[in-house]
Amino acid sequence: MANLEERVAERIAEEFHVPKVMTETRRKLYEGELLTIEEAEGFLGEGTFEAYFYAHTAVEGLWRRCGNVAISHMVEVGERANSLDFGFVYVIANLLHDAIEDKSNVIKDAYEWAEDIRARFGNEAARNVATITNHYAVLIEDIERITIGTPVTGYTNNILLGVLESMRADAGESISTRFERHFSILGGIIRELNIDEINKKISRDNRYSLFDEMKSRAYGLYIADIFADARERHEAGEERYDVVVIVKAIDNIDNLRTMGLDVPVMEKTLGKIETFLRLAEEFKGYLSSMGEENERFLTVYGALKEQFVEQTIARRLAAGLLNDSRYGHTLSYLDGRINDYTTRFGIDPVPIAKRLQEQTRPLDFEGVR
Repeated sequence: MANLEERVAERIAEEFHVPKVMTETRRKLYEGELLTIEEAEGFLGEGTFEAYFYAHTAVEGLWRRCGNVAISHMVEVGERANSLDFGFVYVIANLLHDAIEDKSNVIKDAYEWAEDIRARFGNEAARNVATITNHYAVLIEDIERITIGTPVTGYTNNILLGVLESMRADAGESISTRFERHFSILGGIIRELNIDEINKKISRDNRYSLFDEMKSRAYGLYIADIFADARERHEAGEERYDVVVIVKAIDNIDNLRTMGLDVPVMEKTLGKIETFLRLAEEFKGYLSSMGEENERFLTVYGALKEQFVEQTIARRLAAGLLNDSRYGHTLSYLDGRINDYTTRFGIDPVPIAKRLQEQTRPLDFEGVR
């Protein structure tokens, strides 16, 4: 029987080294059409249609920044969990992982959506989906809606703090108490904002905003909360202590695979995943110190590291094929990242590059076959 390391490597190869075939059902998924019970459960496994229908209804009409319909991402991460045989609870958590965040305009919405999931799918599903929800992002996006168009000046910190306190009051006592930690931590982030430095960043890239800065600072805390939750569940002896960590790892893999060639977007995506990988390495050390080897976690952790390298190489190949001097900065950026990641993770880029080149779809034009 293969040892753990060999089993993990085999599962990663089976799941991630072979491109998905574009079937009629997958086309329907990518176009946001409602799948039949048979089609949905073909992706997600038996008994998942109710959760699929809930997710589809929750995000119908929403699109991701990469240009894909929101439901395609939710189904594909659920499909990963199903394909890897992680079990029903993991599939449902993956499938519903964006349901709260994508539909919450204010923090009260996040609470109500979590309670709706609890009523429909039970306490465990509600806890998993609520934990994977970035409540800092919900609060920040609400502040952004309220203050949009306000100049970034020396008064900005106080203005934002005033808005945050108003939001806390509007949420009501029970909701503000439930999310007290998020309100308090976000208040600390706002107080520490260096407006001069933020304006310098905005002058270099006019797509950057004060709210990007806030989200970036809050993101590490959000990921730390996810791993803290996993440790807490592990120490409590829960069998599925790793659910939310698994969901976020698979979510990050899909985010990598749908990442474009725009350098600021790549920097943001890769930076978030670097944060996750750093804390995942610490979590791996924690489990090892407990004498535990978790095959589920090791599989998605190993896959994420490999995809981190592979998807960077894939974009380097794509940018090179464009053969346009305007992509010079992109090529230079990607070359630097590839060198950094392959060294850091001890991954040989050559087999990856060869596999990607072999999998490149040939041009199917008359006379160019």
